[in-house]
Amino acid sequence: MSIKSLAVRAGCCLLVPLVLAGCATTSVFKAYPKHINPCIDGLDTGQIEPALDKLDGHRNGKDKVLFLMERGRVAQIANQADVSKVDFEDAIAAVRDAEEKAVLSASDAGATAASLLTNENAIPYEARGYEKVFLYHMQALNYLFEGDLEGASVEVRRANQEQELALDRHIKALDKAQKKQEKEKADWGTAGGNVDKAYSDMDAIVGKVKNSFQNAYTFYMSGIVWELMGEPNDAYIDYKKALEIYADNRYLQKDVLRLAKALGMNEDYKVFKQRFADVAAELEAEQPEAGAGELVVFFEDGFVPQMRDISIPLPTPDGLIGVAFPIYKNPGRALQPLEIYEGDQRLAPTEPVCDVYALAAKALKERLPMLLTREVLRAVSKAVLQKQAADQAGLFGAIGTSIYNIVTTGADLRAWYTLPNDVQVMRVALPEGEHCLRMVHGPTQTIVEPPVPIKANGKTIMRVVLCGSKAYYQTVVF
Repeated sequence: MSIKSLAVRAGCCLLVPLVLAGCATTSVFKAYPKHINPCIDGLDTGQIEPALDKLDGHRNGKDKVLFLMERGRVAQIANQADVSKVDFEDAIAAVRDAEEKAVLSASDAGATAASLLTNENAIPYEARGYEKVFLYHMQALNYLFEGDLEGASVEVRRANQEQELALDRHIKALDKAQKKQEKEKADWGTAGGNVDKAYSDMDAIVGKVKNSFQNAYTFYMSGIVWELMGEPNDAYIDYKKALEIYADNRYLQKDVLRLAKALGMNEDYKVFKQRFADVAAELEAEQPEAGAGELVVFFEDGFVPQMRDISIPLPTPDGLIGVAFPIYKNPGRALQPLEIYEGDQRLAPTEPVCDVYALAAKALKERLPMLLTREVLRAVSKAVLQKQAADQAGLFGAIGTSIYNIVTTGADLRAWYTLPNDVQVMRVALPEGEHCLRMVHGPTQTIVEPPVPIKANGKTIMRVVLCGSKAYYQTVVF
């Protein structure tokens, strides 16, 4: 059945109560950024409780997965691990529930149908692949900073499994999506070309990643957890996976070289030594003093940019109509390190391990064929409805449906916006004792001066989260 035929049927059969049922979701008439931005501002100013209260009001709505992820993240940044763990676990349960539904429930079917006469926001939010990985990852951080390695290991396994499942689904979906896209091009007409042109400005940021779900930060943290649990082989595997994604990170290069040598992976070590000759030489020259410990820093910088809407002309039986699509207009920025000093001595800068913005932009680009199909159908449905109203109620009906179409036209701007723009890491050996470090972020001139305890032959893990000009940090010692 063609898109036009489906649209005519939808325009003839859908009832106002169905539309109103679909509009119960919070973002149909009010763009999602307007909901979350006050909470982001609260993190910048330290006003956490109002943000948590606002988000709590949405925990049972159609977009509950999204609001629970946001709330868990806000609580985590504020070092409220107990609150964060509950919210993330509720979000995980909601994600699993959605995945396990073999057939759409009546309410979900109603929301999907209603979206044909409203907008994409009428459909309950489904977490994107990169968001699911981060959901497990952030829960693992909650356990890690409580010193619970068993709890952390469960969550990193879930995160890594989600990456593997997403990769498998991605490979299987590529051929299917391509065939479907070719089949639907006839219905799309010029719409496909209009969309491709509008999104061409995103190519630079999207091109930074191979897909939207593989996350070197998660693999790196997983490697840290396995080392702490005395599982160097598992750590080595995950460090290698992280290196495949972010090959320029010198800390990843060092960890892979270090463990390849320690585990007797001679062929691997030979290959990596040749590939990263300067880092291998630096590693061999290092002479940590006896009883030294390690400091590992996770630096989560800023917030991922937000989508905006853009009007793209799509064909209908009565000509072209402007339809709102979500797009990332932010060109991105150079990732800025956290410089770490002890007194006048510069210890090391952090180095990027994950560009979250690129993952988010890639996720949107991967969804475009599906979005285009639904928006063409939606545009035709609304055009049919407007024509029927004009035929039955004359000028009054035409004006009424025109106003309705304007009011209900809105792009789906929903995404997990309290995630960082990017993540960086640092790893350095330090003598036993308490260190007074100074961490400086150049672009914002933010300075963090935390006390850093170092245990002999142990690991101190510190997480620094920069929210605007305000920095939050956590420390745990193993």
